[in-house]
Amino acid sequence: MFLRRKNRLGADQPSHEGVHQSLSLGFSAPQVQNQVYENPFPETAASNCRATKLFDLYKKNVESGSLFSDEFKKVENQSKNNQRTRDVSQLPQNAVRNRYKNIFPYDHARVVLQGSGENDYINAAYIPGYDNERKFIATQGPKKETINDFWLMVWQENSNIIVMLTGLRENGKSKCEQYWPDVESQRELSPVLTVRTQREITIGGILQRQLVLFTNREQRTITQLQFTTWPDHGIPVTTSNMIHLRNMVDDLQNTNAPIIVHCSAGVGRTGTYIAMDTLFHELDDKGTVDVPRTVLRMRENRKDMIQNVKQYMYVYKLLMERESLEETDKDVTELQSMTSSEIKKMQDKEFNTLSSWRFGEEWQENHPQLRTYKNTSVKVNNNKNKSIQQLDASYIQEHGSSDCLVAARNPGPGEKENFWKMIVDRGASLVVDLDNSIQILINTAIQYEDISVSVRDVNESNVHSLITVNVWSTTNAFAAQQVMLMQVKGWNDVEQPPKEMDLIKIIEEMQRQKSKQNCKCVLVGCSNGSTRTGTFIALVSILERLKALKRVDVFRTVKDLRDMRPNMVDNKELYRYCYSVVMQYLSDFDTYSNFK
Repeated sequence: MFLRRKNRLGADQPSHEGVHQSLSLGFSAPQVQNQVYENPFPETAASNCRATKLFDLYKKNVESGSLFSDEFKKVENQSKNNQRTRDVSQLPQNAVRNRYKNIFPYDHARVVLQGSGENDYINAAYIPGYDNERKFIATQGPKKETINDFWLMVWQENSNIIVMLTGLRENGKSKCEQYWPDVESQRELSPVLTVRTQREITIGGILQRQLVLFTNREQRTITQLQFTTWPDHGIPVTTSNMIHLRNMVDDLQNTNAPIIVHCSAGVGRTGTYIAMDTLFHELDDKGTVDVPRTVLRMRENRKDMIQNVKQYMYVYKLLMERESLEETDKDVTELQSMTSSEIKKMQDKEFNTLSSWRFGEEWQENHPQLRTYKNTSVKVNNNKNKSIQQLDASYIQEHGSSDCLVAARNPGPGEKENFWKMIVDRGASLVVDLDNSIQILINTAIQYEDISVSVRDVNESNVHSLITVNVWSTTNAFAAQQVMLMQVKGWNDVEQPPKEMDLIKIIEEMQRQKSKQNCKCVLVGCSNGSTRTGTFIALVSILERLKALKRVDVFRTVKDLRDMRPNMVDNKELYRYCYSVVMQYLSDFDTYSNFK
């Protein structure tokens, strides 16, 4: 569940001391000294913030645009005064073990590889959680030269969870070496230590791998959770998958050993995740949170934990949503057990909450007529005057996929050439037109200034048309491309969508075409790019998550969509329709008969 309130703190919390003494290889780890931290900024509204004030505080930051950024500057300035020694990291033999030239562990908090003599260095540090001075180990993404050291650390610390917050390559640059073997393969790390990958599954935007680390006398199961949609130096565009990741870790953690967290450098994304977990516990235990104090506490053990103001603000957003939004995630059996009146009451309450929820990124400056946010907007280049054209289109993060999905308003007069340019530039080989507002004449090529479009083939069904479209450049700016245009039938009236079973069939056909075309980008559009488009994309995500996890959260799905594009699913009847499609799916598909 997304918004659980768990209080795992208190006198019965097991001590971390002595966990290493039980390891079969006989390792022991150095103790990290405890520190007492006073409120660093007692004069600011954000320090020691009461839970009930988080919503108002976040709103105040949105209105002022500077509250959190000013606070983060103070954190940075104060943490510069708290620099510690890092002599071991600077030894000549350890240079190859550091991924970056400016990120090192402090001597007092570094993880020491026991029994390794002079080779005891790894770029990793113990980081305190709310209730445990060594709840986490923050480390860099392993290099080829440090893979064996990484697994030695996992064994030594008796850790059973690895949280990976980076891709192997991002923007053409290596960020992390693949330190685990492929599924059903194994890698010998040393004469006495081997790692094997047993299985790999995708759950939302998270890859879960089950690994076994073993010697000839003992084996341990390790779970690696890789969050796949977090850009370096940036933030995820939504919050739900991040909260879901944290809950998965919470459910899997069955020892008091450190949770190993890494991104590429082991500071930005890593620090954001650890701060979220620590502050969630503080919120549950005390009813207050102190974000600057928590960040400074992390930075006492590893520099630059939370690298920039966007990540700092994202922590506040996670806290605000956790406190302000009720739990809406449901198991399908729970949903099916509800009466019609209970479901209607729930739908009305959820939609009313969404209607009053107005936190998104800033609207596009100079384009107030567009339904886009800066961080998800889609642009195309105008070759004629070398300018960049802003379109009424937004990038959408689809559940369980890192592939490109674009929500767009279908083109009006004077917009069609840029619309087709966008399709070509983004490699959108599949376009879903939900209200038949994209018109192309059969047997007639339409020529714009730089692009020509013609219909190659048409296949009709009861619920949609599949139109094969050829697109080519009149100036040889790009190679000719083929686009599948899928036009949905029966949704001309926005409040009268297709029958639930027809919509399910349309989604299934879209998925088939996506696979058939080997499509890396899908564009979904309607007359405003939000109402029908939002409903369709929401249902794609809802049904995918239902199949993967047997859970449904319509509210969070729509809320996340509205974080990426304003006014998605802005019609109460279509919000209810999302639930109707889910119930139809559950009642008609034998796959889910065991849910009843």
